[in-house]
Amino acid sequence: MRLERRAFLPRPGHRDCRGVQCHRQDDQPVEADTLMFGSKAIGAAGRAARRMWRAVGGNASVEFVIIFPFFITFFLSVFESGFLMTRHVMLERGLDIAVRDLRLHTGKPTSHDQIRDEVCKNALIIKDCQKVLKVELAPVDTATWKLPVSTADCIDRGDTTSYDNRGDNFQTGLSNQLMFVRACAVVNPFFPGTGLGLQLPKDKTGGYRMVAVSAFVHEPQ
Repeated sequence: MRLERRAFLPRPGHRDCRGVQCHRQDDQPVEADTLMFGSKAIGAAGRAARRMWRAVGGNASVEFVIIFPFFITFFLSVFESGFLMTRHVMLERGLDIAVRDLRLHTGKPTSHDQIRDEVCKNALIIKDCQKVLKVELAPVDTATWKLPVSTADCIDRGDTTSYDNRGDNFQTGLSNQLMFVRACAVVNPFFPGTGLGLQLPKDKTGGYRMVAVSAFVHEPQ
């Protein structure tokens, strides 16, 4: 062990050149301290990064950002499904009431437009029902039991001539004849760009086709 004789506290003006503080001599320019300033800046940045990494204040926000899109998509899909089912049920209700009047020959619906109006009056919640609804009525051959048309004939909202040809597949039939009736309404999804509304099959105008089918036998006259 070696003993050094030196003051316990440095005298004023005395510089302890064993530390980093004395790496610059008196005749050196100030720019020689850039190494020390750079190391301090790096150390401060490192400490700030460590504090940010250990912080837990934003955990709830991160969970919300991750879960919210799935939750809102599920919520909108449930709403879309419920609204779509409600409209479909009301379309079937309107068709059943119109078919009952037609079957009993009450004289109310006798043409395509009259049956369409009867369906729309009882469907209630289909927007612009008279414009988007088309009704097919045709007799069924009981020898083959083949349906007159395999696919529903719906309105093409992008073609104006489609509105003039609504009665092409409409035949009133005869007494004691089995009749096939089908109504097709083209409606817009409530949320067309999200969830179930995005997955629904649509036509070129963005409409979804709802189809209701029924059958009846004309009462004998």
